[in-house]
Amino acid sequence: MSSPFTVFRRYDRVFMVVVTGLALLTFVLGDAVSDPSRMNTKMIVLFLAASVGVVAWLSGMGKGKGTEWGLSGALIGAAVGLVITYYTREPSVIYMQGGNLSAAEVSQLRRQRHVANQFMQLAFHESAGDNQFDYYYHLPRYLFSFGSRNGEVSDEEIALGEVLRREADKLGIVVTEEAVIEYLNELTRQQLTAEQFTKVRKQMRVPESEILADLRNELKARRALELLYSRNLVTPETLWEFYKQLNVRQSVEVAAVPVNDFVDSSIEPSPAELQALFEQYRTNFPGRTPEGRIAEGQPGFVQPHRVQIGYFEATADDVKDQLGEVTEEEIQKLYEDRFLRAVPTTEDHLKNLQLDGPELTPPATPEKSPAMEAPSADEAPANPEAKEDAKPAADAPKTEKTESAPATEKQEKTPAAEEPKAEPAPAEKETSFIPNFEQLIPVAFVQNETVEEKPATDAAAPAAAEPGVPAPKSDDPVKPADASQPAEPAKAEAPKGEAAPATPPEPKMEAKPAAEAPAADAPAAGEKMPAAEKAGAPALGTPENPLPLTPPPAPTSNVPPLDDALKAQLREQILEQRARAEVQKRIEAAKAYMSSISEKLNLLEGNPERLKPEDVQKKMEEYAKEHGLTYEVTPLLSYETLTNSEDFPIGRAFTRSATIATEQVPDTIFRSAPEELYVPREASSLFTNSGFAFWKVQDRADYAPITIDDEPEIREQVIKAWRLQKAEPNAKARAEELAKLVRESDKPMTDALSNSTVTGKEGALFLTVRETPEFTWMQRPLTAPNNFMQQQPVRESVIPGLTDIGNRFFETVFNKMKVGDVSVVPNKDNTIYYVVKVKNRTPGTPEQLEAARAEFLKEGMQPNYTSMMNNTLANHSYNITNSLFQQYKVLIPSQTQSEEM
Repeated sequence: MSSPFTVFRRYDRVFMVVVTGLALLTFVLGDAVSDPSRMNTKMIVLFLAASVGVVAWLSGMGKGKGTEWGLSGALIGAAVGLVITYYTREPSVIYMQGGNLSAAEVSQLRRQRHVANQFMQLAFHESAGDNQFDYYYHLPRYLFSFGSRNGEVSDEEIALGEVLRREADKLGIVVTEEAVIEYLNELTRQQLTAEQFTKVRKQMRVPESEILADLRNELKARRALELLYSRNLVTPETLWEFYKQLNVRQSVEVAAVPVNDFVDSSIEPSPAELQALFEQYRTNFPGRTPEGRIAEGQPGFVQPHRVQIGYFEATADDVKDQLGEVTEEEIQKLYEDRFLRAVPTTEDHLKNLQLDGPELTPPATPEKSPAMEAPSADEAPANPEAKEDAKPAADAPKTEKTESAPATEKQEKTPAAEEPKAEPAPAEKETSFIPNFEQLIPVAFVQNETVEEKPATDAAAPAAAEPGVPAPKSDDPVKPADASQPAEPAKAEAPKGEAAPATPPEPKMEAKPAAEAPAADAPAAGEKMPAAEKAGAPALGTPENPLPLTPPPAPTSNVPPLDDALKAQLREQILEQRARAEVQKRIEAAKAYMSSISEKLNLLEGNPERLKPEDVQKKMEEYAKEHGLTYEVTPLLSYETLTNSEDFPIGRAFTRSATIATEQVPDTIFRSAPEELYVPREASSLFTNSGFAFWKVQDRADYAPITIDDEPEIREQVIKAWRLQKAEPNAKARAEELAKLVRESDKPMTDALSNSTVTGKEGALFLTVRETPEFTWMQRPLTAPNNFMQQQPVRESVIPGLTDIGNRFFETVFNKMKVGDVSVVPNKDNTIYYVVKVKNRTPGTPEQLEAARAEFLKEGMQPNYTSMMNNTLANHSYNITNSLFQQYKVLIPSQTQSEEM
């Protein structure tokens, strides 16, 4: 037997070729061999065919049959590879052109998305801190998502991401580590450091290579989406159109021609006609193309999103009969509380008055100083503001009595006058907040009198000494006038030899410290009292003929007697209050019971307490019968059907929640996630005076039916659309005849069509011509936004008397018609043809439009334009996911099965 080395030396060149080929094969398939889960079927078959073929070729070389054995080995290896992949490989859960995705691959891609987004969130939090604004409005722009809800990564999201990566490979898009770092810098605004990167990686416990690889793959899909399907920007001319839609106003005369009046119910469509119509429009919604673009008047048989609801209902009228009788004591108490309340007085209001300042107490007056007493009729009034700062006048009249001297001495002995201190501000005079109605003087009746004022030099000069009054010491400084306080007008002098009249005793003036009184405001001792102080003359600031001011009389109320009629009314009100409270109590208890049932529904398999969905309705009906409630389960209903349903009043009820604003039940149900089943909620209805405890039992997404008999209502929809299509030409022709009559007549549209009927036949209904109020194309939001970041959307105007007019109507009457033009315009779904005549438009002339354009340029960008731009882009775009899925023939069996259910 020859040595292997002998064989190798003999066939050394052949062995080198084989080794080189295996090295190349290992280099190409190395990554796949190291992770067999990433190998697709073709790679496995190729690898086994090459491996077995090489081994067989080497075995056959010793016998001179290397080629024959090599080919046979390659075929055997390929067959083995096919068998292995068929029996051992996981079944595909997503089918697509270019390679299917197994459950393990889908799980790996889902983990890839999770790792990438988690790293982005942690890196942003580590670098940006707790900036809530950036967390909610900056970070989401950089997370990897294609419109998923609540952060879930569905199979559709996985398939779309994989399709976008394959598109990126076709386009040659390569994402390097530098591109990933640049993307992270954009997210963190250049704040992420290497230490923070390492900290986040250790926190996640994921290798750095895996993080970068996941970010590269997700960023590749994102770049492909941005490159292929980037959003278009609107032009300034489009913004000018938005301005006109919001501001150009016009009114029209209109007459409606319904298509239903021309439908012939005796004609039945053939099965072939129905099937042809169904096949033509089964993949689109009404008024939309299969790509999702607007196509007004086009039928559509895609079945809308529908839900099924189960709910308890408690009605106040039913509960009222189960409550006890109302006693006479309860009626008497309600009567007294409502009709026999005492009328509140001014003192009652003052007692309830809440004051921010400290509690004020009346000043204590143990002794009366002469400064506080009103002077008698034969005394000259002592001016308390003069104090010791004013020097006595030398030419005092002889008729003045000397009792004023002791008063002055007492004033000098007051503590405030002994030593003037430079304090920042004097203590405020204590006052009372209780008004005295007898002393209130209306400001409107105050008479401003012009009084002669003395020059400032006289006020500052020393006053003449009064006989019997000691002159102040020379070292007492004269206090200057305080400029911060307004000077009082000088009083007129009284005639000599005539005593000044006594001041009225009310209100009494309180003593004021001498340090507070400016010297300029005090008259000199030699000055005579003003003439206005004569007896019988009104005081300054007091009207000559004051109006009598008395408190207004207390309001009176006509208290009805507690007769039988009023007792019956009060008894009914008490019963209604009881019934509402009882309804609330029963609904809360029913919601708690539903929560307990929901917990049992979510128990694991094998738990003896676990409930099945088919057992729930029986338990709900038993509970309703035991507690005086009713339990209903609706069929699958669309949003529109549930909202307008007369059979199920819960469609018009409003939810009650402590976290969000009150909204209608259909909004709450259709906004919830599809998997959010058997979650109890509460609602109430003012229409039926009822309370509800409800949950969603089933949620079916919109879908395109396969056959016309998938659901009973589909055939009815197709038959209705066929009959409308047959009647539509006749309705349009009749509308054109009416429009011609209006154009040829010189009368107003109302007179021109006064004797016309809808169908033109005798005995038919006469036309109704109405003139609309002025309207715009688009209407600004009428309600304020819920928060400062959320702007209410702009919507098409609602014109009274017109039904579902649509964008085509506004486009015609605003852009294709002038004032005085007459035209025929269909509504949104071609069920009504309108004969329209434009009466007026503002702005309508070229000059007015030019002025409006100048105002538009002056205003600049407005918030309302944002929602209008979004609507325009949405109406002229198409579904990216559907386009890519059709291109790659994507099929997701799990999604198809859920739609069929």
